[in-house]
Amino acid sequence: MAKIPSTIPLSGAIAPTDDQDEFAVTIDTYNRGGHRTVATINDRNIITLDRKKEGMLVFVESDGVTYQLINGFWEVFAGSSGAGDKHETHEQNVAESTWNIQHNLGKFPSVSVVDSGGSNVEGETIYIDANNIQLLFSAPFTGKAYLN
Repeated sequence: MAKIPSTIPLSGAIAPTDDQDEFAVTIDTYNRGGHRTVATINDRNIITLDRKKEGMLVFVESDGVTYQLINGFWEVFAGSSGAGDKHETHEQNVAESTWNIQHNLGKFPSVSVVDSGGSNVEGETIYIDANNIQLLFSAPFTGKAYLN
């Protein structure tokens, strides 16, 4: 077998000193890839390149969702309890030309808007982050935004 550069050779598995040892063998923060738990989306986003690996999973405590690194982008993990067809209906009851929506879907959803009469309304969608959008319209009105 060829020696792997920049590694420490082991002759056995990494394990605690005995089966009564309460100390962890590794800390997920220092692993490359695998599964990790972080407090916030920002903590997930600042994981360094040296510790990222395609396919790795990260559970974000603040939103209760597990994300997977796919093609360099974080996506909601298909096996996560937060996964599935997540959607939101926002009701705008005060006539405004700018709608600020916190949807907490953990993704950049498609958006359809209707006015209070049920007619489709075109506007500009600005994605603030994976949990917030801003909708801009030419005139104020009330209605609903469907986010999917």
